[in-house]
Amino acid sequence: MSDVPSSDLRLSDDRWSERLTRSQKHIALIRDLTEFYVQKPFHSQSEQHQYQELILPMLADTDAPLRLWLSRQLAPHPAAPWLVLAALALVDETCAALIVSQREKMPDAIQLELARMGSLSLATLLAQRADLTPSAHDMLSKRPDAEHYSALLKA
Repeated sequence: MSDVPSSDLRLSDDRWSERLTRSQKHIALIRDLTEFYVQKPFHSQSEQHQYQELILPMLADTDAPLRLWLSRQLAPHPAAPWLVLAALALVDETCAALIVSQREKMPDAIQLELARMGSLSLATLLAQRADLTPSAHDMLSKRPDAEHYSALLKA
């Protein structure tokens, strides 16, 4: 079962659903839940919360291609839970670039957390945002690597 690519895993597929490892079941569940979630353009707060609570614990079982697929599905979605997007941005620089570039608005708390915990490349992406909040700006300017993107913060 380890030779089955993450892109092919689906819980609904009877060919191997019984033989999947726990990690593979998580991958299949992430794919199935996300495909179902993005079918609707908007969700109630309860639905967003439920999706987020199901997905976040399983993100540790994802590989780079699945994280990128997940980011591509969620970044343009208007009701994508910000904690899921932030978790993807913090663990994968390709996902971070996609998410930060595709989302026009980003909540202050998320910007602040990404500015505090993000990599140098994520910090640079944040510094370029037109909607950079004062608290995220302050956090970025206090980071030890601020000299790499300080010109962007002044612009």
